[in-house]
Amino acid sequence: MDTLEFACPPPRERRREPISLPTDRLWTVHQAAAFLGRSESWVYKAAERGELPRARGMGWGLRFVPAELLAYARGEKRQPHVVPVPKGGK
Repeated sequence: MDTLEFACPPPRERRREPISLPTDRLWTVHQAAAFLGRSESWVYKAAERGELPRARGMGWGLRFVPAELLAYARGEKRQPHVVPVPKGGK
């Protein structure tokens, strides 16, 4: 499994602790914030405004495709990732 490690921007009274960022699965808001060096609230707002690429087709919360966030951080444009959802349980 490939992973990236970044220091999570914690509250001022805590020390920075490394956070593991697996590149083979979707990232949570916490992981995306750590990678981008932003707060979790900024990530939520930027995703809501459509500024951040996020995984769509998920019914269980906000997730991010690592390759798309890497491209975003580099200033590249990528197509949004859509996860196919089977219809009718088939």
